[in-house]
Amino acid sequence: MKKIIALAAIVAATPAIAGHHEENPKADGHSKMLMAGLLGTNEVSDGDEDGRGQFMAWPDEDGKLCYRLMVTKVDAPTAAHIHSGAAGVNGGVAVALSAPTDGKVEGCADVDADTMAAIWADPGSFYVNVHNAEHPAGAVRGQLMSH
Repeated sequence: MKKIIALAAIVAATPAIAGHHEENPKADGHSKMLMAGLLGTNEVSDGDEDGRGQFMAWPDEDGKLCYRLMVTKVDAPTAAHIHSGAAGVNGGVAVALSAPTDGKVEGCADVDADTMAAIWADPGSFYVNVHNAEHPAGAVRGQLMSH
């Protein structure tokens, strides 16, 4: 019985942990969220082989893209972005994010309406990566997907 109660508590808390709030804008009755699992091995060129991370994002009422970005096993991050580009293809910066200098960062980024619409229309054509001095082209990377 204790396991069932503990599992129910975890399931109930998961949306809040993931940054999924009731005040988020709705699409078809569901909250909009983007997610990506970041790995060094996802980088097209020399990524950090043991680097890992997680990215979650959602639109706020002001049209900004709010996010949480966490990385581990990565030397001091110097930059983070959402880039345009399919898996295995490098692309230009679409959205500048704050670097997770202490391993994690939360914030909201200004995104022009056309870019925001493109990301939501085809999230798999965009990726998140985190850069550092050792891996200036990207230490970890993950393709966006909607949730």
